[in-house]
Amino acid sequence: MPRVSIVKGDDRFANVLQALELAGNDVKRKIGGRVLVKVNTVMQDAPLANTHPEALRALLAFLKPLKPERVWVGEASGDVQALFQASGFAALQSEFDFTYVDFNSLGYQPFELIDLQGNPLPARITRAVSEYDCLISLSLPKAHSDAVITLSGKNMMGFLENEQMWRIHGIREFGRDDNLVICTKTIHKNLRRPMARVRPDVAVLDGFHSFEGGRVPQCADGDYVEPHLALAGADFVAVDTVAAQVFGFDPQEIGYLVYAARDGYGTLDMQQIELAGVPLAQARFPLKPAPRFEILKQWRD
Repeated sequence: MPRVSIVKGDDRFANVLQALELAGNDVKRKIGGRVLVKVNTVMQDAPLANTHPEALRALLAFLKPLKPERVWVGEASGDVQALFQASGFAALQSEFDFTYVDFNSLGYQPFELIDLQGNPLPARITRAVSEYDCLISLSLPKAHSDAVITLSGKNMMGFLENEQMWRIHGIREFGRDDNLVICTKTIHKNLRRPMARVRPDVAVLDGFHSFEGGRVPQCADGDYVEPHLALAGADFVAVDTVAAQVFGFDPQEIGYLVYAARDGYGTLDMQQIELAGVPLAQARFPLKPAPRFEILKQWRD
């Protein structure tokens, strides 16, 4: 039975570190060899939408005594090196031994998405998908204008080539609603595709702050809130399932999460998940969904 930890407190670093410790030996057994930490740093103009440096610092502190062969921290979206500096990650290199990697610098492999009509849409995925023994997703849970909520599974889209990433994420023009239903169906099908190639071995969600409501909350165009939470576990589907419940969403409303469970990557069944730390009822912090939420739930064919 997978374990998912929930921690609530007033210190981001302590929350993330304690969540990893409470997640137990399932997580520690997966740490070894070449560790790759997939952060989320897509917004240069909205740093609070990105992985926070204190969350990364806590993860690196957790990894240090486990002595992995190497630690890479990376991303493929945006101006990767500029975001490395702007996000405050560079300062951590004086404290921890890790390398920050622009996934685009590793080259690409052919990949395929689908367009709104369901036709093949050529794309490329970075060779970072072959450069790890343990993949850790470290991201910020946020309400999402197309995919309901950003969680660990969705973070895998950051392995696609930078210039092609928005073929998953920005299929429709913001403000155009006439094709939103088909776009909703398509984004979840396209988020399913990277997970067939690359999936977290360990999932960490730093929910010390978040964004809700608003036009594009995943890009910080929404209301800033502070749940003061962190979640972690070795089954990313279970972690995302618990997180969905914590933040007020039915996991069955999140297409990419349902697909991940259907494809055998983890469990959506709360009865099959062991919780550690703060009880679910005490952790609940419902986020206001993005506008048109009733349409966003229509992801099934």
